[in-house]
Amino acid sequence: KMDEDLEEQRSREEVEEEIGGGDRKEEGWKWKERLKLMFSLDLRSLALFRVGIALVTFYDLIDRIPDHYTHYSDLGILPFHAVAAHFTDSYSFSFHAISGIFVYQLFLFFIHFCIAFCFLIGFYTKITHVLLWIITCSLQTRNPLVLH
Repeated sequence: KMDEDLEEQRSREEVEEEIGGGDRKEEGWKWKERLKLMFSLDLRSLALFRVGIALVTFYDLIDRIPDHYTHYSDLGILPFHAVAAHFTDSYSFSFHAISGIFVYQLFLFFIHFCIAFCFLIGFYTKITHVLLWIITCSLQTRNPLVLH
């Protein structure tokens, strides 16, 4: 029974090739493959981009640490009440604005480093990506005057 099915299938393919249906199949297959190649990404390039974003985040955080007390605590040049009065709107939110205590700000920087490290090694990438975006926006909202 199985041999008969294989022979029947082969004979159908031969008839389609004789009629010209085989060429249409190959053309359709080539067209689909071209679209697949045009709109697909190599996972290695995405991983390299992820690593690049994490390294830029590390550099940004390391660059902000020396002036951390001055720019992000309430005892610095821009306390949160000044930020709230002049730079915020109803859509902005910042975890860094919850408290202006220096130790709390260092804790948030440590959390930021941990999230960036998890993003660097690819640990739960989708969730870590969202968390990294949220905490980076939070940091930038706290003091908009130091954005580069």
